[in-house]
Amino acid sequence: MNVITIPVGMLGANCYLLCSDQNNCAVIDPGAEPQRIAEKIESEGLTPKMILLTHAHFDHIGGVSWLKDRYGVPVWLHKADWELALDPNKNLSSMLGSRQFVLQPDRALVGGEQVPLDELMIGVIETPGHTPGGVSLLVNGTLFSGDTLFDGGYGRTDFWGGDWNALAASLKKLLELPGEYRVLPGHGGQTTIADQR
Repeated sequence: MNVITIPVGMLGANCYLLCSDQNNCAVIDPGAEPQRIAEKIESEGLTPKMILLTHAHFDHIGGVSWLKDRYGVPVWLHKADWELALDPNKNLSSMLGSRQFVLQPDRALVGGEQVPLDELMIGVIETPGHTPGGVSLLVNGTLFSGDTLFDGGYGRTDFWGGDWNALAASLKKLLELPGEYRVLPGHGGQTTIADQR
């Protein structure tokens, strides 16, 4: 397993390429600059198999449609965030003027399920609060926490669908994971569960 980090867009959202031993990859949260993401995919000799979204805010979905068209891969998103994906006001892309995003996901991420990528099993943990359908993805001791948990912080809850009580419960759930687990957040640098406790 290999993970490549590509910060993209005006908010520096982290897009991750989760790579299997067979050089297939899941593209996690391609929020902007899809051509640059594609250049990295191709320079590394990777074959995308899916796009996985931790949530549906514009800075995490802005590059999805371009990459989906290029590679013909399915887009996975928790069902509770499909409403955001389809509504530029709710996914906040309406603030961008003419660059509004409407995204139709293909498959629903479900808490407790595992998404296979060759030898990797990507666990889905429901972590609502920042958005109604926020998820974190866990594979081999690495947690992709989206905008739920950051290095020294957590996601805001003042956007559409935000819920502080739900976020607090999600943070508690994540902080009960083993301390040595690596955390790769939606923005900023990596950390560990132990450090965030």
